[in-house]
Amino acid sequence: MSNYMRRLPLLRRPAQVADPGEMVDLQMEDGSWRQGFRALSAPSPAETGEVLVWVCTEDEYREAHWEERRAVGMSWPAKRVRVSPSPTPGAYPTGTGERGVECGLTMKHGLMKPQ
Repeated sequence: MSNYMRRLPLLRRPAQVADPGEMVDLQMEDGSWRQGFRALSAPSPAETGEVLVWVCTEDEYREAHWEERRAVGMSWPAKRVRVSPSPTPGAYPTGTGERGVECGLTMKHGLMKPQ
């Protein structure tokens, strides 16, 4: 096998998993994407077995940082979260206008669905 063929697997792009603090987009139930969110946690399994990510709006993220407190967010299915291609924080309208449960609580509170 040539060196070229051995290197091909390395050219594949790794799966995009958001790190806490990274800007993310959320996929709605209708398949559209809503921009202007921040990941608050790494993906982790809920009691139901579904993998969730805690997220909040960009506005809430900035306010919490300014007020030196934890951001209030909501859980979202990891399979419907992507790292935002937007390089500029706050460049898009934010969120659903609802506040979820504080991100420090356990995920047994269930999944909050967008309106």
